[in-house]
Amino acid sequence: MMGEMLASLVLLTGSVWSQPPSVQAPASLPLASARKPLCRVVVSVNATAGEQAAATELQRYLCRMTRAEVPMVSAAEAGTGVRLLIGAAAGAKLGTELSPLNLGPDGFILRSYGADAVAIAGANDGSTLFAVYAFLEHLGCRWYLPGEDGEAVPVDRELACLPLDRTEVPDFYHRELWNNGWVAPTLTEQSQAEWADWRRKNRLGGLPADHGHAYYRLLPEETWFGEHPEYFSLVRYPDGTEKRERGRQLCTSNPEVIELAAQAAKAYFAADPTSLCFSLSPNDTGGFCECNACRALDGPGQDGLSDRVLTFVNAVAERTEREHPGRLLAYYALYGNLPGPPRQARPGDNVMPVLVNSACHLHALADPGCPLNSRWRERAAQWRRISRQLFAYDYFQYSDLPTPVLHAIGPNLRHHRDNGCLGFSGEILGRSPGNDIALYLAARMLWDADQDPGAILDELYTLYYRTAAEPMRDYFEALEAAARRYPDHGLGAPWELYTPELLAELRGHLDRAAQEARGGLAKERVERAALDLRATTLFVEAARAQAASLAAPSDEAKSATLQAIGAAEEFLTSIADRDIVAETILLSRLAQMRQGQPAGGASSPSVSASTQPGHDDASTFGDLWTAYEDLGSLPTEGWLFRTDPQDRGESNGWHRPGLDDSRWQLIRLADWWEPQLGAYDGVAWYRRSLDLPAGATCLWFGAVDESAWVYLDGALIGAHDEGESGWDRRFRIDLPPDTLPGKHLLSIKVLDRALKGGVWKAVKTARPKP
Repeated sequence: MMGEMLASLVLLTGSVWSQPPSVQAPASLPLASARKPLCRVVVSVNATAGEQAAATELQRYLCRMTRAEVPMVSAAEAGTGVRLLIGAAAGAKLGTELSPLNLGPDGFILRSYGADAVAIAGANDGSTLFAVYAFLEHLGCRWYLPGEDGEAVPVDRELACLPLDRTEVPDFYHRELWNNGWVAPTLTEQSQAEWADWRRKNRLGGLPADHGHAYYRLLPEETWFGEHPEYFSLVRYPDGTEKRERGRQLCTSNPEVIELAAQAAKAYFAADPTSLCFSLSPNDTGGFCECNACRALDGPGQDGLSDRVLTFVNAVAERTEREHPGRLLAYYALYGNLPGPPRQARPGDNVMPVLVNSACHLHALADPGCPLNSRWRERAAQWRRISRQLFAYDYFQYSDLPTPVLHAIGPNLRHHRDNGCLGFSGEILGRSPGNDIALYLAARMLWDADQDPGAILDELYTLYYRTAAEPMRDYFEALEAAARRYPDHGLGAPWELYTPELLAELRGHLDRAAQEARGGLAKERVERAALDLRATTLFVEAARAQAASLAAPSDEAKSATLQAIGAAEEFLTSIADRDIVAETILLSRLAQMRQGQPAGGASSPSVSASTQPGHDDASTFGDLWTAYEDLGSLPTEGWLFRTDPQDRGESNGWHRPGLDDSRWQLIRLADWWEPQLGAYDGVAWYRRSLDLPAGATCLWFGAVDESAWVYLDGALIGAHDEGESGWDRRFRIDLPPDTLPGKHLLSIKVLDRALKGGVWKAVKTARPKP
């Protein structure tokens, strides 16, 4: 049955329809009056624990709304009067309409019958609970944020139900918004429980979907590498040596690896018959196998690696189809280490490529003025043309600071739905009131992407902020406008987005909101936004002070920077238990700024490249020293850095000696640039005067994300440009034969197309051994 239902998912998604006109409904059904119940909640005689829980939840909210104690009875005791039929209690009226083949795993029916009954039912306990929450929404309830503070529950002595005739099936069969490993630890135990409750009320969840990085789980190195190193990546070095290595990928052409992966998929599907898919995603690193058999599967060009990976996924999918028809194999097909799409291979019918949106979040996918999103959309369209189904993955607040994304959520989710995505996973990387609202909007649009996001937000401002609705709408719209007109592109909001003028405008809106807020709840909700803006302002002031100090160093500028950092740290510590911002992320960033690292408002929070497997010198360069003499590493500190979004650095002489680089930022080599300076994809430059040792004939770069052009004293001496797949590959740049030891200017132009960017591993000076 599950396989049959999964096979029909594409036919069910996004259905909202009315039933035959023979069903008659009264003008309204009275539910309570003057604190007295006028209805009963009815469950079947053999009601499940889930149906009982759903009925109890309905009772609880009806009591909150009317102060009336609505009774719960079994179908055998229902009697006459208005009956709210929960789950199987509605079976006699709905019949086969309650079949999962009709409703899928999450769909439900809300229908009035005559003057005395309302069916509130899904095909299982989970969807029946969704039906109860949808019925409460019909009565005016909303759950904007986790916890009672985030609810809008109308209270009235008189309550009646308007006519209902709705059958709903969600647009996405997997709908998930989840706090990642940086945000989850900032939540209190109570907040985590409230978050889980909020997810249920906004009908998130759906079919479980396994889609994360998986190679390390399929064949754990600690179990398999000792006896079977041939299961893991072969690495070939320039001196002709080769060896199997840990911390990379699998040898996906190995028949035994394919068989073991198929066994794992079969075991997973057998253990969880409800799961939509099993993951075959590569690890979150480079290091793909370089054996002849694997490389023979690569397609032409820089995207050819996609052919190899898809060939592996197809092989596993073919082996699982017979025992588990309709079950899907998923993998990150459009991602930083695997851009795709393939040139030759095509996904099997039971393969579901996952498209990860790591382009620009400041602008909508359909924004014609955003080159990053235009390119991503083109790749997504190519995947759609060759795939039976897809899956979407996105991020929320990929930034230390609030990133305004409300304007993009509706259009983006509609794009994913129309592009054939059966599921959506949203990774939450930051906290702010604005992001909380974005998550509510996303939850609503994930159920029905054809809704008007503007109408959803207008209702939120009115019901949540109450008398302060207008200034709070102005506050969030000012943020959105700032993001839409921001000229740069990236995953999150850099601190430069928050200009003094914008911060002053935002404070003005919040001041007016505080004046117009009436009642404790409205005032508390405005205060949350005010505290968030204060945290943002103090962080930005610290970043601005540091930037001024770096541009014009002095004791006074350094003192001003430390004072601004201290003020931000003190404030963030004072609100740490309020669950308003992810304060540990911001405090970590401020601690780095104290150590002299430049601020970045839009990075993935404080994650160093040193945590990446294989980053250490022994793993990166160890095999070289049989053929080369190690003459030392280039210094990691003291490098100057500047972004070049228009790619004009060469014409402006940024690689030449004598350039005025006094306003360039400091950056550390052997680390990504985003955790240091903020989210940025595009061209950027490194410069530094340094001493080259005697006898050095070449530079070995551990890795650059992604392409690099290297200049010595203004002259181009070499390049590494293998496209997006080259981000984790070591390469050699030969020094000119007449290079003398001593002072030289080294300039490095880097092109990063997605994710973290930069010269993220060490650079060695070397010479061949005699």
